[in-house]
Amino acid sequence: HQCMMYRVLKSMNFFRLYTHSKAIQQWRRNARDAAFCRTRGRLARNCFWSRPILTEHMLRVKGLTSEVGASPMLSLPDRCVRLEEFETLAQCVKPELAGGKRQDLERTREAVVETLEALIAAVRKGMDKVNLRRSTSSFAQSRTRSLAQEKIETKERLRMEQILHEDEMSLSSCIRLADCMLQANLVTSITCTAEDLYQRVDAASPREQKKKLFAITARLGPQEVLLEPSRERFLEVFHETYKDLTGVADALPPVLASPALAAHRPSFDGLVSMPRLLSRHRPWVLYMDSTLKNLTSQLREAHQLAAETYGPFRKVFEYKNQWNKEAFKQRSHSIESLSKEVELMVQFQDSLSKFRVQRHVGVLAIEGRQLRDELQTVPSTVLTCIWPLMQSSVRFEGIRVSERLEKLNQELDERPSKVPALEAYSHVLEVADHEELTLEASVEQIQGAHRLLRTHGIRLLSDDHVLLERLLTQLHEFSSASLPAAKGFLAQKRREQRLLASEELVASLEISE
Repeated sequence: HQCMMYRVLKSMNFFRLYTHSKAIQQWRRNARDAAFCRTRGRLARNCFWSRPILTEHMLRVKGLTSEVGASPMLSLPDRCVRLEEFETLAQCVKPELAGGKRQDLERTREAVVETLEALIAAVRKGMDKVNLRRSTSSFAQSRTRSLAQEKIETKERLRMEQILHEDEMSLSSCIRLADCMLQANLVTSITCTAEDLYQRVDAASPREQKKKLFAITARLGPQEVLLEPSRERFLEVFHETYKDLTGVADALPPVLASPALAAHRPSFDGLVSMPRLLSRHRPWVLYMDSTLKNLTSQLREAHQLAAETYGPFRKVFEYKNQWNKEAFKQRSHSIESLSKEVELMVQFQDSLSKFRVQRHVGVLAIEGRQLRDELQTVPSTVLTCIWPLMQSSVRFEGIRVSERLEKLNQELDERPSKVPALEAYSHVLEVADHEELTLEASVEQIQGAHRLLRTHGIRLLSDDHVLLERLLTQLHEFSSASLPAAKGFLAQKRREQRLLASEELVASLEISE
């Protein structure tokens, strides 16, 4: 039975080829381990990141340079600011400024150089230890060790010398790498600043509410609405800011130029200036061009919106520039002209009550508060000057009309009997009849001026009220009593004269017959 089971199992491929499969698997595992060891040895010889003495310091360099790339060169304000304030904030990236961002970058560069100096000192210390061990080993100490142990120690010492020699040869590559890391993080920081400006100005869609960045003031010029600062000033500040961002990074000396690293300094071949490097950096070029283009478009739209919003107030602005208080007082005024001025000032007040002090376009906030405060004083100033003039004009006109009505009433109340006096009376009646509408209009004008003054809260003297009451009484007496009675008297006298003339004519005819 066992023999039969053995023959059956041997006929199966698993048991028949088991020895061969096991040998192949062991060979494959050993070949993979050997390839891994070869690759590890090659990396250990060529990659200085695999060496502890280099890795510790280079990781410290990487952390220092990463702090540069993690923060933007210029922090944008979270609130709406004037362009002058933004320009003051951007002073920190001026290349010629001793403090600010340049000082921070120089401090970081000094920390990187100090770390590289510590790396060079650590490599030299390791070389000194190996040389000291080799010099202190004596013949007596060698006799206490076996030949195999001595060979192992010699081999280990030679390996350490080779590693330290390779570390020393890698110092120039470490210095070059540190310089490249610092330059790359400078590019990242500058691009991050440009991206922040792009995100603030360009990136928001039309439906998204943008956070306002700049406040501009609208004012009325001689011919059009002006914005301060102007579009040219905005573009000038932005171009200067971009130039300073590039300049502050370009003004930072490279790590290679440090005198402390002169013994292991690599060649300067292949170094690229920061302006040239950024000109090839597509994100930087894209952010800068898009931001300037969109800002120009928003400034153009803001100018059009300001013209539509504040252009209708040019009439008030021109009136303010032409109006002079002393000249206005010295001019002769009538109640009608002063009433028209008051009506115009009321219109100005109504239009100024609808004045919009702020309009928004993109990241721009158009401020009209200063213009409103400038124009809002015009109606009140002019009205303050008008009220005393109107009071005196109303008083003077009332006295004049009252005297005229009194005189006409006295003349019309006379009853002449003689013909010459009747002719003069007839002339007075014609004049009075002709002046009736004018006098009624004058009294109505004075009464309207009184209402206008009361409407605007101007208190009148009691004499003015008495004068108005006397005017109304005199006008009523003139229109309802004196003038109709005079007309009736004159008509009766004329009838009597005609009757007398006819009787005289009949008598003369009878005498002639």
